[in-house]
Amino acid sequence: AEGLLRRRIEASPASERAQQLMQLVDLNDELDRPQAAAAALQEAMNAGADEARSLPRLCELLEKAGKMGELSEALARAIA
Repeated sequence: AEGLLRRRIEASPASERAQQLMQLVDLNDELDRPQAAAAALQEAMNAGADEARSLPRLCELLEKAGKMGELSEALARAIA
């Protein structure tokens, strides 16, 4: 399912990419893959997803993944 979704994201117009990446975040989160979900969420934010709404979830995923360095950076962005 992830590979199919990735191919769909790559083929989609830039205007739809953030929304489709959020679907990938949800999929990886449901599959208990927080590191992959966090990476997809960072991609979604780079593609235009609302950072203010996405940062709390990113922090949660990074904490679950044990990525403390990246978590501290995300927390600093959330506070700024």
